[in-house]
Amino acid sequence: MVVNLFLINEPTDLDVIDIKQLNSSDSKVFSFNLRVHKSLQKKGIKHEIAENHLSEEDHLKVFDAAVSFREWYKNKPALKDMEYENVNLFSLLDTNEFQSYLIPVLLNFLLIKKIIKSEKPSKIITTSDFSNIVKSLSKRIETELEI
Repeated sequence: MVVNLFLINEPTDLDVIDIKQLNSSDSKVFSFNLRVHKSLQKKGIKHEIAENHLSEEDHLKVFDAAVSFREWYKNKPALKDMEYENVNLFSLLDTNEFQSYLIPVLLNFLLIKKIIKSEKPSKIITTSDFSNIVKSLSKRIETELEI
């Protein structure tokens, strides 16, 4: 069990986090992109690459979930008001652009869920980027959250 779990999404996050706390033996640090990984490496901070916790099957599940949201607006009766000349305005959105936004969000959600489940931290320290994900997941577990 880890006491402090750090979920870092941007290199600038390192400017507001106490480096001594990151290097503590009761802390575990996860980088969520290459820029963060390189910044942590440069500072000599031991960390793990979050994406290493996903299998190929996990990636396929996330992709399938994103594809299933292609026509999400059809399942929302309230959005019927968003029609103009019998065309739902949401149907005009570029589905590739929507998926480009959705896939990283779903991947981060799944990653954070898996990391929390495997590490069982007492405290999670993260940034506002991940705050909503962590808040929704930490409701199910007794973990302190610091944003």
